[in-house]
Formats: sequence, C-alpha cells, structure tokens
Amino acid sequence: MTTQPENAESAPWPPVPAHGAARKAALAQESITASGQAAPDLALLDVPRTSSYLNNKIRNVCLILSVLVVLNHARTLYFEYDWEGLKLASAEAVVVVAGPLESLVQHFLSGALGRITNPVFFAVSGFLFFYAWRADLASWRKKLQKRFFTLLMPYFIWSALGKAQGLVYYVIVNWEAVFPQGSRRGFTLGDLAAVYWNLSPPTQLWFLHDLMLIMVLWVPLLAFLASRLRLYMLPLILALYFVTMPKPIVDKAGLCYFSFGAVLGYVRSDLSFPAGGWRWGAIGVWLGVAMAYTLLSLYTEWRLQPLFRLMVLSGVVGMWALYDLLPQRAHHALGGLSSWRFFIYMGFDPLLPILQETWLRLVPSSQATRIASYFLLTAVVVSILVGVATKLRRHWPRFYYFITGGR
Repeated sequence: MTTQPENAESAPWPPVPAHGAARKAALAQESITASGQAAPDLALLDVPRTSSYLNNKIRNVCLILSVLVVLNHARTLYFEYDWEGLKLASAEAVVVVAGPLESLVQHFLSGALGRITNPVFFAVSGFLFFYAWRADLASWRKKLQKRFFTLLMPYFIWSALGKAQGLVYYVIVNWEAVFPQGSRRGFTLGDLAAVYWNLSPPTQLWFLHDLMLIMVLWVPLLAFLASRLRLYMLPLILALYFVTMPKPIVDKAGLCYFSFGAVLGYVRSDLSFPAGGWRWGAIGVWLGVAMAYTLLSLYTEWRLQPLFRLMVLSGVVGMWALYDLLPQRAHHALGGLSSWRFFIYMGFDPLLPILQETWLRLVPSSQATRIASYFLLTAVVVSILVGVATKLRRHWPRFYYFITGGR
C-alpha cells in the first residue's frame, strides 16, 4: 500500500521527477493546478523533437539530393531540344548519337544513382509529418494548415515565376515574330497571355503536387494503420512497392516511400544506422546494383522494373549510411549551405533548360562538349541560384520567406 510522505503539505505527490522532460511537465502541471486553473494536456507540454544530429542530417542530405536533381536534368542523352513543349523558332530537334563514355557516365549518375532523390524526399516528408503525430482530427488539420504555407503557397508562386521566366525567354528567342518590323502583325497581349497559359509549370513541381495529395487523401488511413500495425506495416508497404500496378492518383513509389517514413516517424525512430561494416555493406550493395542496372539497361533489352526498384530502395538506405561516413568538416560545410536546398530544387527549371538551349546554339556538339555541359551547367545553375537566394534573403527577406515556405 502506497502512503503519502509525512510532510504532505510541502512535498508534491507523486514526487516530481529529478530531471528531464517529465520533470518539466510535472512542474508545469503543479504550477497551473496550484493557481486554480485546469490542468493542461501533458502531451502538449513535451512535443517530441528530432535530435540535433538527425535534424542536420536531414537538411544536409536534402541539399546533396537537390544538387543531384539538377544533375539529373542536365543530362544530354536522348534529349530533344523542344523546350517546354514549344518548338522554338531557330531550334531544331536533335537526336544525340551518344559516345560510350557519356552513355556510361550519365546512365550511372543520373539514370541509376540519381533516381533516389524524390524517394528520399517523400520518405523524409512522411517521417517529419508523423514524428510528433497525435491521433486526433485537430492535429491533422493543424499540420495541413502548416503545409498550406510550406508547400501549397510555394507551389503556386514558383509555378507563376517559372512560366514568367519561360515567357521572357520565348519572347527573346522569337523577337522578330513578337515585334516584327514593317507592316507585319506582331503579338498582342492576348497572344502573349496564350503563350504564358500554354507553358508547362516547372517539371519539379510534380513532387509538391503529389505530396500535398498524399497528405490530404492518404494520411488518415495511414495513421490508422500505423497505430494498429506499427513496424509490422513495413513488409506490407514493401510488397506494395514491388507490385506492378496501374498508376494511382499519385506516384506509387512516392506513396510507398512517404509511408515508409511515416511509420518510422510514428514509432519515433532515431533513424540511426548500425556502425561498422553495415554502412559499407549498404553502400556496396547500392553501388553494385546501380552498376548492374546501368550495364543491363545499356546493353540489353530486358525489362528491369524489379531491379530498378531494388536499386532505388538500396540507394535510399545506402545514401543514409554514406552521410555518416563523411568527415565532420564535410558535415559543417554542408550545414552552411543547407538553407538553400529548397531554393535550388524549386529554381533550377526553367533556368537549366534555357542554359542548355544557349549551349546548344553556341557550342558544337560532341561527346566531350556534352559531358562538359552535363557537369558545368549543373555547377553554374546551382551557383546562380545560391547567389540569387543570398541576395533575396538579404534585401527582400519577406519575399524570400514566402517563396520558400518559411525555410
């Protein structure tokens, strides 16, 4: 039988924990109860947060993958210069006859290793969405309201900015048709509005589109299943990932990786990777499967979807392990640039296609120049975007705040 201590009037009961989050919550409850107010929900007093290392790791990995997204889109193989669906006046479609070196380099980097970018983004989004999850409608609604600012608003702003940039480039390239000399009819404002309307939004915005749909349509069922099955749900998601089926409303792979991250966030995993040989083993499997996929796709006609999915899955794990093996100096260097990751991801298109089109006009096409453009234009685009982001955040911080969703 439990009894109160003798000095019951001066000592709290149950006793206040000696340290930690439980002590803060107990002291807060005691203070509010003593003042005559209703005791608060203790769950609200201790919102779980990721560790500093994990938070930095997520930011830095996303920075690396944002640059890799640019590299993926800088590829020149089998690229027709039919920019944004509009045949430009002085540009002809070009079918590149690729050399063996550029085929291997671009297929391996962009066609294999680079395919992990959006799966990691989906997994991280699911993890963060569910890490502090509370099973009630108010929590879900609050998270959706926050995502309206961090996802939906940037989606519309960057869509408008990308199409405006495309319109300016269209006018420059087709200057003689838009503003003809003599008696020929030029473009009216209505014509320019039609061109703007028909321009496609920047290609990378599909990720935000699918992510928002997943959060609205899939999260309630996912939360219910995660609360019942917890980690036992992972094999079910894995089976769904490897099954070939018609594309649903959103990208199936994105849905699966969001669910992977959501389950791990729901159980509040620290996402730590086993030390020692496990990390090197994960990286080795990823690189080995990626090289096998590259060679088979280059030299055979096999349908390689199961191998492709295995490559991406091993890549997500391998990338997570690889970061832990980087030296501390690399972590600090990435941390200094990680705040630009969203701006890089959102801003590279249509800037990159414009620079590719300009390169095509000025530089003779050869295997050497195509490999050079593949790496050089990636570096140029990332540098320009970091410079623009720096200026915007310094001189127009409120505008920068809105277009990055507060990042």
